[in-house]
Amino acid sequence: MIGQQLEVGATVHNFKVNQIKPIPELRSEAALFTHKKNKARLLHLFNNDANNLFCIGFRTPVYDNTGVPHILEHSVLAGSKKFPLKDPFKEMLKGSLQTFLNAITYPDKTIYPVASQVEKDYFNLVDVYCDAVFNPLLSEMTFAQEGWHFELEKPDGPVSLKGIVYNEMKGVFSDFRSHVSRKTLSELLPDTTYFYESGGEPEHISDLTWEQFKAFHDKYYHPSNAFIILYGNIPSEKTLAFLDKNYLTHYDYGVVDSEITPQQTWDKPRSVTLTAPSSKEDDGTASVILSWLLESSTDPIDGLCGRIFSHYFFNNESSPLRRALIDSKLGEDLDDMCGFEGDLVQGLFCAGLRKSDPKDAEAIQTLILDTIKKEVEKGLDPELLEGSIRQIEFTLREITDGSHFPYSLKLSDRVFRSWIYGGDPLAHLCFEEPLSFLKEKKREGTAYFTEKIKKLFLENTHVLLATVKASAELGESLGKESEEQAQRLSKNFSEKERADYYNLTKKLLKEQTAKPSKEALATLPKIDKKDLPLKSRTIPIEIKSIEATPFYMHDIFTAGIVYLDIGFDCLGISAELLPYLPLYAELITRCGAAGKSSEAMAKRISLTTGGIGTSDICATRFGTKDDLVFKGFFHGKSLPERFGEMVDIFIDLFTKPELDNTKLIQDILLEMRNDLNGSVLRSGHHFAIAHASARLSPSKYVEEVVDGLSQLRFLNAIIQKGDYTTIVEAIHKLHALVVSKNRCLFSMTCENPSHYKNELARILAHTPEGIDSSDPVVVTLSESLEPVGIEINSSVNYVAQTWLVDQVTPDTMGELLLLSRDLSTGYLWDKVRVEGGAYGGMASISQIHPVISCASYRDPNVTSTLDTFIKGLEHSKKGLTPEEVEQSIIGTIGRIDQPHSPHSYGFGETLARLCGRTPEIRQQIREAVLSCTAEKLANRAEALLKESNNTISVFGSSDAFDTAEKDGRSFKREPLLPT
Repeated sequence: MIGQQLEVGATVHNFKVNQIKPIPELRSEAALFTHKKNKARLLHLFNNDANNLFCIGFRTPVYDNTGVPHILEHSVLAGSKKFPLKDPFKEMLKGSLQTFLNAITYPDKTIYPVASQVEKDYFNLVDVYCDAVFNPLLSEMTFAQEGWHFELEKPDGPVSLKGIVYNEMKGVFSDFRSHVSRKTLSELLPDTTYFYESGGEPEHISDLTWEQFKAFHDKYYHPSNAFIILYGNIPSEKTLAFLDKNYLTHYDYGVVDSEITPQQTWDKPRSVTLTAPSSKEDDGTASVILSWLLESSTDPIDGLCGRIFSHYFFNNESSPLRRALIDSKLGEDLDDMCGFEGDLVQGLFCAGLRKSDPKDAEAIQTLILDTIKKEVEKGLDPELLEGSIRQIEFTLREITDGSHFPYSLKLSDRVFRSWIYGGDPLAHLCFEEPLSFLKEKKREGTAYFTEKIKKLFLENTHVLLATVKASAELGESLGKESEEQAQRLSKNFSEKERADYYNLTKKLLKEQTAKPSKEALATLPKIDKKDLPLKSRTIPIEIKSIEATPFYMHDIFTAGIVYLDIGFDCLGISAELLPYLPLYAELITRCGAAGKSSEAMAKRISLTTGGIGTSDICATRFGTKDDLVFKGFFHGKSLPERFGEMVDIFIDLFTKPELDNTKLIQDILLEMRNDLNGSVLRSGHHFAIAHASARLSPSKYVEEVVDGLSQLRFLNAIIQKGDYTTIVEAIHKLHALVVSKNRCLFSMTCENPSHYKNELARILAHTPEGIDSSDPVVVTLSESLEPVGIEINSSVNYVAQTWLVDQVTPDTMGELLLLSRDLSTGYLWDKVRVEGGAYGGMASISQIHPVISCASYRDPNVTSTLDTFIKGLEHSKKGLTPEEVEQSIIGTIGRIDQPHSPHSYGFGETLARLCGRTPEIRQQIREAVLSCTAEKLANRAEALLKESNNTISVFGSSDAFDTAEKDGRSFKREPLLPT
């Protein structure tokens, strides 16, 4: 850890140094500052990490459902005084080396984080973001585009409602699970900002006026209401000087009333029954949630206890609430809300079931309370509690990059968890002291935790029983909801009002299609192509063997954690068994083994490891058309001193798994089916891309069977059939096929991986020989390339078109990476998002599949979006300007050089080698990107336009397909799940 020699009480560029504190657990030094003129707060976590983060946040409480902070979050990034482009955010996304660039609206705050590994680029990003939040243009046209507006294509034509946020939230409110969490939160905290929807409810977004929108910015986007977080190795002095000189010095102190007021506690429990739109399959069921309001989120002890109790009650096969609720059969599986929520002003804890009978709500409540009472009366399970504490400690220490958030932004979330509520910003960062306190309490027994549970859950009167009923009727009406809302709001329009909105539509379209002037573009700070590193990052690797088994070693700093990945070849799996693979993979890490029950094994895993899991990868070996790489992996992580115990767990799972537990299999099946079904509305574009691509590429076909719509339909079918004899037989066959010492490999990421070679040899010694399949997987692609429409209950659509890449070479891949990047941040952004009103429009190509895709996300359109995909390729075929090409080269290299967690670096390097993407190939791809020209991109676009092997899949409402067919687009229409 390094320091900066800052002194408490000193002034650094008009910032007073308030506190300096080493945080050894994060290998950082925390420096806290306050701007002397306007009281802006700033925290820098200074360390050796070159991926520097700047994040500015504002408290933004709301008292209506218009979504004003959400619309503002979009709008401030649509042009500012210093950078008067209509979309500087897109330009920076396209042409900077950013490693993270976004803005996020929370229920009580709005944050603007950017990150880069290059100092020049970092300050460029900081400049654009600071001017955006403090000096946005906020024109009425921006408000109309990002928020909402009435659209008339003809003065006497029909009126529609459009807007990017409006369509985004239509998608959110099409999701039953979103209704459950949002309405439960609203009812539990009725007297606070959390009662309202900060993202905006579609029916109320249209209530927001431009004047209210502007006033919200004037009130809350002031340095006196700002919370700034820096992370990384750029000295504080540099960023403080930049901020003060360019922005903060221009602002005096202002009183901003933005305090997040806690909910006053109730003197007795309450209950509520609500109805929300759902799919046909879920009609008549309900999510039943029992929720408690807990203590202030600023206390680190309370925060850790909440997380520990969440793990104790839910995250383990032996967890008491998990077992009681699932075993009761009062619902199909645990609701998504189960567990602890610590990111609001007060903590929340929820327990409940989804797909329940609404009449069983009180029985579920009684079961939950009785289960907690039993735990208090008999005392907590010491092993289960110890395992829960160890799991939380592990997550606090681990350097991760999951959920598309960099590690630094996850740390920022911990800071905001206390800071914006008037607490210590370091409270949830300095975890050693509160963790040591709780570990000492555990050494004394379980009494401290038992009393805490009694107080929080049994003596707490602020409890809500929420029953959210699923209504297919409401779900089916979603497709027409926007049209009906527009008709209702416009039915009394005068001729003048219609003329005004028609003129607004024309004006907005003109602004949307207008190219930014050269003068405006010139204001934007840029990275030059010459600033780009010519070589890719080298990941440490040494490939040895243990007996005949490959051993990929990555000697990387991992904060003292040992990561082990054990891979097995899966090419011997038959087409008949292939759909069972995800079920087997989930079961094998949760089942009993070696005479121990699933509950006992779960405790053992919690006590010994940081978690055990599985994954699979099916790829087309680089440079080939159909040479598949298909591997299944077991993943484990532990501290060095417990590695041998983790090895023992793997040996028991490989040699003596109990795969006949039909009760556990049924529980897992329901969880998997419900999770996958719920993901369709949240990630519909991924399902659409996978469904379309599966008709073109064998590797994408396999991927779709195990993780796409085909898997959802398979799970639903075997649940309905209920033939567990056949299921168990398939699982046993898979285990015998997959776990084989003859088809094994090891990958390790840690310091000095060779040290563990003997332990890995022990795994091999116990791993069975396995069997060879007489019927290996044979992929037979569909001969039909007919467009397919999957009908879902949603007010927005997910549109995808994919093309086969006939010959993959480094040059092809580099140029297609660049083409997809340019389309995503250029033509598709402008036409699908800005003009079309979808929340997202993108193009993508994976380096492990020979297909390229265009897709849209939460899209009100179908026909125009499909037309736009083709027009986007035609636009590229006509030729981009040299400036556009260079900008996209920079953005593409930024994506290639994206930083990752230590394990992601190591395991990712193993996967790259297995898939034929050697360092030499990757360097050639990089050089192809760096040397790309408009002519090369035009040739790639032309080849795709001529490619007859292309497919279309759309997930959308029945009404959307009716409209598309009127427009001349026909689809083979299918329900999401067969009836």
